[in-house]
Amino acid sequence: MIAQHEDYLCNWTQELFDSFKKKDCNSQLKLLSDLLCSRFEFWCVSPNLYKSIDRQKFNQLFEIWKKNITNYNKTNNINFNLFEKFKI
Repeated sequence: MIAQHEDYLCNWTQELFDSFKKKDCNSQLKLLSDLLCSRFEFWCVSPNLYKSIDRQKFNQLFEIWKKNITNYNKTNNINFNLFEKFKI
C-alpha cells in the first residue's frame, strides 16, 4: 500500500504512484527499493517486513543512504534491489 498526505499533494508523487500500477511485481520491487534507497523521507515499513530483510542488505542500504543523503534528483536510480530474491 502506498499513499500520500492529502494536504501535501504533488505531481512527482502522483507520477510515482502511477508508475507502480504499470509495472510487473519484480519491477515494482525494484522501484520500491529505489524509493527506499534514495527517498527515505518517504519510508515507513511494517515490523514484519523489517524483520524479514536480510541484515547484509540492510547494511548496504545504510551505506547507500550515507552516499545519497543530499541527492534530490527525481531520476536518481540506485543499482541495488533491497528485495532481490525476496519471497512474495
